[in-house]
Amino acid sequence: MFYIILMLIVLAIICIPLIFWFPPCKKIDSLSKLHIVITGGSSGIGKALAMEAVKRQADVSLLARNKTKLENARKEVEEYKILENQEINTFCADVTDYNQLSNVLSEVGSVDILINCAGMAKAELFEDNLSTYKQLMDLNYFGSVNATFSLLPKMKAKRFGHIVFVSSMAGQLGIFGYAGYSASKFALRGLAETLLMEVRPYGIGVSVAFPPDTETPGFKEENKDKVIYETTGILFDIASVQEIFLLCLLFVARRNSVSQCLCWSFFTLDCR
Repeated sequence: MFYIILMLIVLAIICIPLIFWFPPCKKIDSLSKLHIVITGGSSGIGKALAMEAVKRQADVSLLARNKTKLENARKEVEEYKILENQEINTFCADVTDYNQLSNVLSEVGSVDILINCAGMAKAELFEDNLSTYKQLMDLNYFGSVNATFSLLPKMKAKRFGHIVFVSSMAGQLGIFGYAGYSASKFALRGLAETLLMEVRPYGIGVSVAFPPDTETPGFKEENKDKVIYETTGILFDIASVQEIFLLCLLFVARRNSVSQCLCWSFFTLDCR
């Protein structure tokens, strides 16, 4: 009994200072003049997030691989500017290539929010194609790791920032025909929960979004080879990109734990 009490005292001595070591993150009440970097920003959810952020007076940097799509996206996003001096910039890089990405992102300057949106979905049965697993992990998981690794030092230097990982409903439960995709999206949750432990002392928050099927060009491409849902009994409603932005905005505001939000049709649940 003596040793148990002694151990509890030692644990208390260690843990109590940690409570003060992890101060609450500064609240983000407005996006006005904050600089938001969005990977996968040339189309789909990424581009829509940029439009909504610009409507709220944020400065936005779009990052994607295709220069033509990036330039077209920039022109579209600029139409939603509220302030004359709002900045919308583009950076061309492949998130799966860390060296290329880090060189490009070194030119970004100060960053307040990073939204890891670059990704793809592919529906295949487990034994269909082994290479699909590496392709999906490289883009959906390591792409987010590479972007975060490149920009995190900028956030730590000013002791402020927020990182959003865009996962999927398939990152919460396995779906028939999505073994590779689900695995790559499940991995983001583990990364986010672990990362928060390291970055919270620097005033940096972490969020994970779990959107359902969303009406985007990527979703239309995915549907070409999608395995029929009737085999699983699971059906998902299709969300709009505006819903996804409001979802992301909700948990950027809640920064003292890993904000994990589920968006199922028009129902949003903020979990702690």
